[in-house]
Amino acid sequence: MMPFLCPGESRFSSGRYGVLYGAESTETATAEVSYHHARRLQRAAAPSGTSVILALWAFALNADLPDLRGHDASIYHPVQYAPAQALGQQLRTDGAAGILYSSVRRPSGECVGVFKPRVVDSMEKHDDWRLVWDGNAISEVLRSA
Repeated sequence: MMPFLCPGESRFSSGRYGVLYGAESTETATAEVSYHHARRLQRAAAPSGTSVILALWAFALNADLPDLRGHDASIYHPVQYAPAQALGQQLRTDGAAGILYSSVRRPSGECVGVFKPRVVDSMEKHDDWRLVWDGNAISEVLRSA
């Protein structure tokens, strides 16, 4: 529920509403979150060796979502989110519960963005992961014990 309780700016939201993001695989999920945590660590001037611990959750949805895979490339820009945010706002306003889209950080990956928590049928915690910052990038993604 955190994305809905504490919304922040993201690819498909200007921050006025929350989006729960997910991916079809651990590889895609860690590629996506590694990018975003690396940006935060860089802005914070975090020292080399800083770690971020993340919980991996699996969830099932009970909704048909608009499929944006193969959509106009403007929504897939690596850092300019305005076109994707406008599309997300429009789809949400039109009643979409979320969207399916291609991963930006892992080209073969697929992702989901959920706008309405009521379509999440189940959620189960899986593993914990540790992202290791080397001062420039996330250099390791390790399963945490």
